[in-house]
Amino acid sequence: MGDVEVKADAIGYASFGVVNQNVGKIATLKVDGINATKENIINGSYIIQRPLIAICNDELTASQQSFIDYVMSEEGMDIVESMGFVPAK
Repeated sequence: MGDVEVKADAIGYASFGVVNQNVGKIATLKVDGINATKENIINGSYIIQRPLIAICNDELTASQQSFIDYVMSEEGMDIVESMGFVPAK
C-alpha cells in the first residue's frame, strides 16, 4: 500500500472497538456534548454509531448458523466485549 503520512490533529472515523484497542493513540470527540462511551452508545445519546450487520442472500447453511449462534452466545458476546466493542446484547 505504500507509505502513510501521519498528520497531527487529523480527524478520521474509527469504530469504538478500534478506539479501545488503541488507547492513547486515538482520541474520541464529544458530539453535541456527549462522550463516546459504551453507555452512551447503548442508550443512543452518542449519535455517531452504527450496528454491525451481517447479510446473507439465502437461508443460512448449518455452519453459518452455528457461527451466528456462537457469536450471539454469552461466550461470543464476552469475546466481542473483550475486544473493546459494544456487544449486541
